[in-house]
Order: sequence, then C-alpha cells, then structure tokens
Amino acid sequence: MRLGYLLISIGIIIALTCFTPACSSNKSGNKVVTGTATGSTGGGNTTGGGTTGGGGSTGSGDGSINGGDTGNDAGNKIFTVKDMFDYLNYKREIYAGTGGHGTAPHGGFDGYPWEGENLPESQPYTWSITFTWDSELAKEAQGEAERLRDGGSPVGRRFKHQSPIGGEPMWLEGLDAPKYMASGFCSPDTAQYAWWKTNNGTARMALHYQTGTAPYNHKTKLGIGKADTGDNDIWWVFLYGE
Repeated sequence: MRLGYLLISIGIIIALTCFTPACSSNKSGNKVVTGTATGSTGGGNTTGGGTTGGGGSTGSGDGSINGGDTGNDAGNKIFTVKDMFDYLNYKREIYAGTGGHGTAPHGGFDGYPWEGENLPESQPYTWSITFTWDSELAKEAQGEAERLRDGGSPVGRRFKHQSPIGGEPMWLEGLDAPKYMASGFCSPDTAQYAWWKTNNGTARMALHYQTGTAPYNHKTKLGIGKADTGDNDIWWVFLYGE
C-alpha cells in the first residue's frame, strides 16, 4: 500500500510540474516596444523672394523698393529697405545743405574713412545728393545680405565705429570702382551705436557726405539688401553704382 501511495504522489508532482509556466530572466520576454520620433523638419520662411531659416525674413528679393520684411528693425525704427533708402537720402540732404531743411552745407569727403580728404564746403559733391533706386543693384545687395546671414564673411576692409566705448563695425569695398559696397551687422543690443547712424564719424565719411574717389566719383544709384538672422538682428548691405 505504501508503495502505491508513493507512486501516486510522484505522479501528481510530475503532472503539476508540467503545467507550471517557465520563468525567464528577461522580464519583458519577446515584447516589442514601439515609439514615435520627437524630431521635426521645416523648410523655413520665404519673404520677398529671399529664403531664410529659423523664421527669419528678408528684404525684397526682386529688387523692388517696396515689400520685404516689416517686422524687424534691430531697435532702430528702420524696418524696410525703403525706410533705409529714405534715411540715407535725407541725411545726405542735411549734410549737403539742400532739400529745404535749413542746414548749412558740410564739405564732402573723398576716400575711405579716416584716410581720405575733407573737401571744402564750396566744392560741389560729385556723387548725387539723393540717389536713384536701382533694382539690379538691390538684387545684388540682397543676395550679399543673405550670404552674410547664412554665415559668409563680409567683403572688403573692416572699419571700426567711432565711439570709444564700442559700436558696430562696417565693411567697405570698391570706393575706387564702379560699384561701392558697405555692409554691417545690426543688433538691438548695440542699436544706439548702429554702424550706419550719423553719430558715427566713420559712417558720415563713408556714406553721408562721401563723394570720391576719381575716376569713379559719380555715384548716382543705390540698391539696398536686408536679411534678418533671428532675434531681431539684421545684416544690411548698401550697394552704390555709377
């Protein structure tokens, strides 16, 4: 009898063992976990024919004086290429003593800032006092502004701001050539000392009463490019032509 009970007990134990699930050292077993990528792609924005990344905007890519970005001014209330064009012409009238502003004429300047020659007040400017907008120059200037925005190096020589406590520099190229280019970077952080303002002696000589250099001292046309780099920072490019 005892042998019979023993055999029955062994049979029950074997049966229970066969129905017990197997264990695994891998807690997840063969479970496949799937997820969704969190990255994204974007094509940037295009304004006035110029393409930018990071939500930036540009001047008029078709060379028009109208259109382009109206929301970025680097803290200086100059929003569009037309705003800048009007500003530059207005300041030249002020220094030339024309336009009915009641200002005395200032002598012109021939040469690069701090290197050229102050001309007598009696000597007429050979450059135009007020420039004519040129769409081809504007297209070229806009292309250069976008190249700078995209990380390109400025063309020409670097000239410091006159302020001893710092200010925005500018780059100049081609004063003694058919095309003369001025470019610079503007930020709200340095808005008071923007490179193109008349409180900068370098800008006054380079832009506002410049009238050199022979034989290409008869600049009459102007095109402007503007490219926003984000955070209300701007690359401006002025391109003057004969």
